[in-house]
Amino acid sequence: MIAFHRWNDGEDFLVVGSLNDAPFEHGYRLYSERLGDGLWEEIFNTDADKYGGWNVGNGGGKIRATAGVLNAVLPASGVLVFRRL
Repeated sequence: MIAFHRWNDGEDFLVVGSLNDAPFEHGYRLYSERLGDGLWEEIFNTDADKYGGWNVGNGGGKIRATAGVLNAVLPASGVLVFRRL
């Protein structure tokens, strides 16, 4: 698992890459004070069916971070990008 946070001009992005051979279909908890409280929207998923994947992820939905914890569904060997709302 690799995750990093990028920000610029008031926009925040979270990039999460899974190197695992199996998906985290029940979620993977990411911990960081920088996640804060609020909504994050999945804006890119390398496992989306339009890229030939299994469509494992968060369906482009919104996920709430609480006290720096975000629980996201992650595909096997894939990358997701979230944007803070």
